[in-house]
Amino acid sequence: MEIGVLGNVGFLVEGWSDIAQREFFKFIQMPSLTRFLKSLPYDFSVQLTYLGQKALSAQDAISMEEASVYFVREVSLMLDAIEVVRARSSCLVSSVYWCQFLDCGVQPLGEKLFDIQTVSRSALRFGLISKEHNLIKTYEVIDNAIFRQSTLTVGYENLILTECFLPSIRQFL
Repeated sequence: MEIGVLGNVGFLVEGWSDIAQREFFKFIQMPSLTRFLKSLPYDFSVQLTYLGQKALSAQDAISMEEASVYFVREVSLMLDAIEVVRARSSCLVSSVYWCQFLDCGVQPLGEKLFDIQTVSRSALRFGLISKEHNLIKTYEVIDNAIFRQSTLTVGYENLILTECFLPSIRQFL
């Protein structure tokens, strides 16, 4: 995939029209993907794929994550039963607040996060994730994917939120 610069995101999506790229880059910079996806005229749902302690190796860790054992929630965000985003939330196992927060079944985190007055969020960081990465490798016919990542903080406890954008999102934007 060719990588170029567009605004502060820094990626060009090969083969997409200028209009499609602009819409995609607006989308990936939305503060709440959940709110945006729910506003579209499609059936939005969340599929919980993992919840619990997980050892992330150096190959599994993404950007701000380090190889360690985390409490992890992995989900797929769906539109009309088509997976469009894979997301992973990870916190230290000792983070009582975030471990309890993540144990919410298929309720979207975006519905809960923005109701917390005391949460702060870092700037969004963007990057590419390999099609071989465990978080997305089960998705068929994928090349590398763009991800965004941020850290949410309540008190002294951090939650790393990673969202990987799958090629299928293109048909909904």
